[in-house]
Amino acid sequence: MKKKDKLVILFLMILSIITLVACAYNEGEIKEGNEKDLYELYPTRAIIDKHNENGTYYSGMLSFVKIGDSFGISKTNEDAADYFMTEIKTLFGERVLVKIFVNYKEQSNGVFNYEFSLGFDEMINEVQIDPENKRMELDMYIYVFDKIDTRREEEERQRQIFDFVQYLKKEGLYDYLELGVSFVDERVLAPGYREEYRRKIFLSPGRNYEIDGKTASLPQMELREEMSKNLHKELIRMSEEELLENMNGIRDYSFFWRNSEQCYTWVCSANKLKLDYEDLYEEYKEKNLLELFTYEKLNNIRIVENYNYFFLN
Repeated sequence: MKKKDKLVILFLMILSIITLVACAYNEGEIKEGNEKDLYELYPTRAIIDKHNENGTYYSGMLSFVKIGDSFGISKTNEDAADYFMTEIKTLFGERVLVKIFVNYKEQSNGVFNYEFSLGFDEMINEVQIDPENKRMELDMYIYVFDKIDTRREEEERQRQIFDFVQYLKKEGLYDYLELGVSFVDERVLAPGYREEYRRKIFLSPGRNYEIDGKTASLPQMELREEMSKNLHKELIRMSEEELLENMNGIRDYSFFWRNSEQCYTWVCSANKLKLDYEDLYEEYKEKNLLELFTYEKLNNIRIVENYNYFFLN
């Protein structure tokens, strides 16, 4: 084979690999190739952002994809989602998607090590029997496809989140919990969002806005108005069965972006805070505010506006 032919084949092989990698990401997942965008789109856990100066609340950025799960770990995560789904739907309704990441550990010689041989039900049983030496670290994200329209609805959602946290406590699964609850605008379930506006948003140059001292990056106002109006018209013509079918068809959670999340809540136990966010833990400890992470009071649950929410009413 001539040297020129070898170079052509090598080039084609490299091009094929690049194409395969590019196709692993759906359209619109990465706007720019810089590190900041990639970190915002693909964190391994919620990005914690201080919400106010006196340190009483931290909010979680809930757009995420977790990469590299083995089959066994993925199966455990799926079993965990199935286990909690009945309680989640009882509280939040049918329009929910759930992602859960489970780390089960057993203590040996003073060190907690990963244990992969048990099924999810067995893990729960072990934690309940011997919580001193067995623990389950839960990263749980609930997406509710129903935006909040009134103060009364917000209070109802606050109560639902609070009740779910109390349920997890009763199950003995709160000690190492990180929970994000995101309220997603249901207009993303209209066919026009998938077929037209998702791409238009991706291609829109956008601009920065100052909202209550925060910088929000949003598409052009004309596009936001057009999209909001047209998708609303589609939505009111859809049955609940059609909405649920479209929701359950979502496989890639970057499909609805963080811009379609109207508001969200972040809940974290003190043990989980110490384990994953040690600097924040020490800050709260120094201020004698760790009791906030017990969530014994309803007003400890804060629902926070997403400044990058792009739909209009």
